[in-house]
Amino acid sequence: MFCKTIIDNSLLLSLYLFLINGEAYKRSDMNLVNLLEKIEERPLMYVREKSLNLLESYINGYFLCQIENNLINKEDKIFRDEFYYWLKDKFELDYGISWVDLITQISQKENKNDFDLFFNLLKIFKSEKLKI
Repeated sequence: MFCKTIIDNSLLLSLYLFLINGEAYKRSDMNLVNLLEKIEERPLMYVREKSLNLLESYINGYFLCQIENNLINKEDKIFRDEFYYWLKDKFELDYGISWVDLITQISQKENKNDFDLFFNLLKIFKSEKLKI
């Protein structure tokens, strides 16, 4: 029951954000990339600090809610299935358990903040893979 309540609350927060910064969204318009664009604008509204690990947990909760409620859409599936491999190929990385590990490696090589780098890479991924 407790887990279901968390999932329901998370679902309400992540999938049914009808008003974000004064913009109305229909449920069909909401996807992870749209949500992440809003998170980039005001990250501390969604995660307690600018941490890639906290953001990954938030994203995993979003996917769990989608799976539990059979709400997976095309764009979210592409991110979930391809973002890790896209990073690996684009930056010629050999090892990483998750996309967070890969971005951490890239940020260390480029001496950039991993949280901000994620959003920059997401924009590139969106333009190359999602075309939305």
